[in-house]
Amino acid sequence: MTSCKSLLLLGLALALLMAGTSDGADPGRAGYEQGVQLGAQGKFPEARAALEKSLKSAPGGAARNCLGVLDDIQARRIKEQTGIHLFRAFANFNNFKTDAAIQELNRAADLDPGYALTYSHRGDAWAEKRDMPKALADYTRALEIDPRYAAAYLHRGIAYAKQSQFHKAVEDYSRALDLNPQYHQALYSRGNAYSETGRFDQALADYDQLLTLDPGYGHAYVRKGLACEKAGRQQEALASYRAYLKNAVDPDPRQVQFVQDRIHALEKKP
Repeated sequence: MTSCKSLLLLGLALALLMAGTSDGADPGRAGYEQGVQLGAQGKFPEARAALEKSLKSAPGGAARNCLGVLDDIQARRIKEQTGIHLFRAFANFNNFKTDAAIQELNRAADLDPGYALTYSHRGDAWAEKRDMPKALADYTRALEIDPRYAAAYLHRGIAYAKQSQFHKAVEDYSRALDLNPQYHQALYSRGNAYSETGRFDQALADYDQLLTLDPGYGHAYVRKGLACEKAGRQQEALASYRAYLKNAVDPDPRQVQFVQDRIHALEKKP
């Protein structure tokens, strides 16, 4: 069995690697950013057209999130000016201007203090700044307003995990999955939390369920491989790494190298 220290170092290396990667290029990114800019200018019909076009080419949570804001403006659940502040915050996020995003989210919260999405995104901003107490407070506020807000449970769970509070993280990921059983990121994150606490069977079950839903989810193969290594299941680890090379969608070259290195290391073992 690979030593715990060696696998800890591998896990840290993988975390740093994944922080700068995605599972593939997003062909709808330009349309999404255009929609955000239009929303920040109060041009809501034009923003909707750009975001809907983006969604057709690259279905994803960011564009759907923005369209939800537009729906809430149209239904008069929030003020138009609140929506403008939210889109300005999204634009600042896109440009890595976290402090400016927080200022816009503060203004949105002042105008519509009962809108859960504002607090969830402000929690994301605080998490980006590594201010986890403020992030947790905002996620919790969002959930007090809307107890069925699956994304807020996911993101609060991630904040707990960053503080090594993995049992609380698992509880929140599980709540997100109760609301959306096919929530890919919640399955992936809960698998990671289970693995961190030595609950390898549960971790592998989550990774397997995720890979059944999305066979191209590259990170899940890698994390499954690492969990198998930690559990002393060398052949299963090799199978998972090889499956990554075969099935991962648009794999990042650095992650490919990481996987190839793990395969080489395991194949050398007796």
